[in-house]
Amino acid sequence: MTMYSTINSIFHYSETNKLHLSMKCEKSLPNVTNVQETKIEPGNVDPQFLANVLTMYPDSHTLSVRRIVGDIPTESLFFPIQNIQVMYKSGPDYIHNFVGRNMLLSCVFLTNQDLIKFLKQWISKEAYHNLETLSMHIVTEINAVLIRQSVESEEYDPNEPEKRPKDYVVDIPEVF
Repeated sequence: MTMYSTINSIFHYSETNKLHLSMKCEKSLPNVTNVQETKIEPGNVDPQFLANVLTMYPDSHTLSVRRIVGDIPTESLFFPIQNIQVMYKSGPDYIHNFVGRNMLLSCVFLTNQDLIKFLKQWISKEAYHNLETLSMHIVTEINAVLIRQSVESEEYDPNEPEKRPKDYVVDIPEVF
């Protein structure tokens, strides 16, 4: 019997759990139930370890990692996670395969075409049906003029505030 199950049996704890994992526990993951938020630190996470974590804790709706080293398969349990934060080096596959609600990418490598493809699919409602927020720090050179010309957009008009609010407040879940 693990320490977690002993404490749980004594106190009948049934709330959700936030799990902070160290890369040092690669060999055996703790037997914790009802994990809804997972943070893996420090360092690099390989796709197989990530797959093991997401399989062990399938109810996790929030995931925070520093860096994923290697390709994540398209069918990975990573992309349906509702809230994702990746702090270092991510590519276009992260946004193209994401089906969750909120994503924060701190160091993204995208081309103009990657961004145009994403925007067109989102605007046309072809994809990203659940997307509420996408925050990215893009480290590659992006041509904003080309992107604006490539997608249908409309500038905010202060004379027509009823058409669209100037500011929109989004309640983003805490990601560690």
